[in-house]
Amino acid sequence: MKKDITFIVIILVVLIGGRLLSWAGDMIPIYIANSGESSLSINDAVFGGDTSSSVKLKGQPSFITRGKWMLWISFPDSDQIVTLYGEGAKQLPKKVAVGRKPVYILGGDYWRRWKGSLGGYRFKKICVSNQGDNTVSVIDEDSLKVVSTIPVGNAPEGLALSPDDSLLAVVNAGSDNVMLIQTTTLKVIGTYKVGKTPRRAAFAVYEPHLFVSLFGEDSVAVLNYRTGVLVKKIPVGRNPVDVLVTPGGHVLYVANQGTEDKPDNRVTRIKLPDLKLVRHFVCGQGCFGLARQIDGPSLVVTNTFDNTSTIIYNDGQTRTFKVGKRPTGVSF
Repeated sequence: MKKDITFIVIILVVLIGGRLLSWAGDMIPIYIANSGESSLSINDAVFGGDTSSSVKLKGQPSFITRGKWMLWISFPDSDQIVTLYGEGAKQLPKKVAVGRKPVYILGGDYWRRWKGSLGGYRFKKICVSNQGDNTVSVIDEDSLKVVSTIPVGNAPEGLALSPDDSLLAVVNAGSDNVMLIQTTTLKVIGTYKVGKTPRRAAFAVYEPHLFVSLFGEDSVAVLNYRTGVLVKKIPVGRNPVDVLVTPGGHVLYVANQGTEDKPDNRVTRIKLPDLKLVRHFVCGQGCFGLARQIDGPSLVVTNTFDNTSTIIYNDGQTRTFKVGKRPTGVSF
């Protein structure tokens, strides 16, 4: 007896690009900042496509995240971040002046959906680390205005927000420490040494742990942020940069960049809460930025030394595709 099978595809056009809902899941384009050629790649490679378009930018982009109605992109060479609206991220650019040499942005739609999966989202601000003047800018996403500027340590880079939204972690690469800021008062409440040249951080979902990549030690520091005790250091690949905890809280991913003379091409998977290294995924040369679909099938890593990006699927398979020159930031 024959059965009729009907595939229904619904295409929804949203302000920052197409979103395809189907049996395969929630398809959202991948946005990749190419710092070597001042461009933004927009890609559907998660589901087998190639780079569909490229948007030229004024200046060298560093980091990118997706907001409620826009993309947020940091430009270290111009002391500002830029928001891009519109289908294909080509319309209505707006600039927000922040501190000197902004490199990292925390917030946006990805974080909102991540926090929503945990049952709440309360700290509704965009935060930017400014390496040139050792500050963090706090921005109201609706008005696009800086509401606070917080002095921090030397060369701040990574930012992370605790699961209950009460703490903002600032990674100071030039001070070898992490600062904790209370989000209700925007005041520093603790500073902790973690190791040589920390770059990025991520909070555990259930345990009181903050994971910090140590670029200068080829490891990840595990800090108990309630007690201030450094629990352990987990050896990973060479010169790790980005770290990412999955929404379920069971896995920590680490992007190992290496150096241009001796690049690393691996993303490390660590089981939580065991803190045990499970495996390395082979990607491109110079693994740098990480982004994860909230309810989708993949993790994306930018490979800054060979101008590629790699998809790591839930089943462990990988797919690498070409992007622009020196890709750094990545977001869904």
